[in-house]
Amino acid sequence: MELRDVRLALRRYWVLAFLVFVLCIGLGAAAAFLPTKTYRARAAITSLVDPESGAGNPAALIDYEMDNITLRAESRAFLESVGQDLTETDVESARASRTITTRRDAGSPILVVQVESPNRKATAVWANAVANKLIDELPGESVLVLRLDGPAFAPREAVAPKPTPILFGAGVLGLF
Repeated sequence: MELRDVRLALRRYWVLAFLVFVLCIGLGAAAAFLPTKTYRARAAITSLVDPESGAGNPAALIDYEMDNITLRAESRAFLESVGQDLTETDVESARASRTITTRRDAGSPILVVQVESPNRKATAVWANAVANKLIDELPGESVLVLRLDGPAFAPREAVAPKPTPILFGAGVLGLF
């Protein structure tokens, strides 16, 4: 097959090639603009060992206690109690659909609470509410001091879907 053969095939079937290209662009536009936009907000909690506690190995202590705090932050009962507290102050955000996850690297004193939701305002409200409740409900016998060092703010733009790469991919697919 030579370049001349491709040119002759395109000349003969240009209507079909154009329709396939338009179909790919149309499907790409639907994939880029029809799904619900998803917003993401993060709140960062830093843990420190109380200097007056006289803890022997602060790094091991932080690692042990932060694992427990992370598990508690992801528990259904804890999240339901945060939702009940939010119902009293912000009903719209409390009822918004959301996905809450926590991230912490092993050995790191930083816990990140991440919330994804189609409601832009609810992402920041939920992330801050979860972080503040974790800080407020830290057991008294704990030697950790938790601080909200990175409060969540309402995101400016959606994290998904990203229209530009989707439309570009659809255009490239339509050309081939």
